[in-house]
Amino acid sequence: MQEIISIEELEFDDVINDKWLIPENKLDEIQYKILNNDEEKMCVSGGAGSGKTILAIYRLAKIIKENKGSYSFIVYTLALKEFIKTGIEEIESEYYSYDTLRNINIFHVNEVENLIRNNKFESVDYIIIDEVQDLKPEFIDSLKKYINKGLLVLGDDKQQLYSEQNNNQTINDIRKVMDIPNYYEIEKNYRVPKEIAKFAGKIINDSGELAERCVKDFGYKPKIIKKKNYKDQLDNIINIIEEEEIKDAAILVPYNTQVKKVKEYYDKQNKEVEVKYRLENENENEKLNTLDFSSELPKVMTYHSSKGLEFDYIFLPMSEENDRSENYDMKNALYVACTRAKKRLYIFYSYELNTLLK
Repeated sequence: MQEIISIEELEFDDVINDKWLIPENKLDEIQYKILNNDEEKMCVSGGAGSGKTILAIYRLAKIIKENKGSYSFIVYTLALKEFIKTGIEEIESEYYSYDTLRNINIFHVNEVENLIRNNKFESVDYIIIDEVQDLKPEFIDSLKKYINKGLLVLGDDKQQLYSEQNNNQTINDIRKVMDIPNYYEIEKNYRVPKEIAKFAGKIINDSGELAERCVKDFGYKPKIIKKKNYKDQLDNIINIIEEEEIKDAAILVPYNTQVKKVKEYYDKQNKEVEVKYRLENENENEKLNTLDFSSELPKVMTYHSSKGLEFDYIFLPMSEENDRSENYDMKNALYVACTRAKKRLYIFYSYELNTLLK
């Protein structure tokens, strides 16, 4: 496991785990201003790969380091919660005890909703919200009375998965609801290579905007592969991972039922993967989460669950055309899935490739 530099002085110039932290001297002007600004209410908008989550972690570190007060960090997916907790628990610091780091208050949005409903959510000095664009307007409004001092919200309109369900709210709408005067936009994309950014941008018709913001002006084009059936797709994926000795990969699918399907197939093949899915309907009530972001095993999850995460290699099996709807914006969901990739993107299908990917 790579060594993680202490966050005590917020200096990361020696040894860096690039999944988590980047040197402060490599932050761009806007990122540095956000990190060091003492304004109590800030809204940050940034595209895929702009480093919003890392900035949120930096900001949290400053609150702890400078003893600014109590706080709650609210995230949109359970996978992102586990991802952040894993990174925080890996931080080695003489200043912070392990117990302090382990007990950092990170909440999934559903946990906060339940606490508020039962009158058990306590007011705090600072609230940080990542992926704010997918939170329900009424939930966002309900948080106002629990903030004593400061608020930091981070999001991206282009990654909103449930736009109709959330009344097509924008980051600017959220600013107005939360009465946030200070707005910043991070324009650079640090994660996604340019060729993948071009491909992903076409899905949402962004006129090349994401590609123009790429810091990584290189890389491979996404590879689209047709196979006889989903089993052949999954065999091909695991072969690539094993042959190339890939240690940071995710297999992303649209729906929870498909996550379970992938797991069951790999179990039969005696192939180890980690998964996160939840099935709730009249016939099933099942959930499983074996994600461990400190391990090198492939992670299998939905497009939805991958929000805020990043991996060297992204594999998208079962990328067929479908008309299934779960109040799901498939265009934005595919955009989210493709932009998780830091190095390579592989897309697999067996019948008719999803029109959005052509």
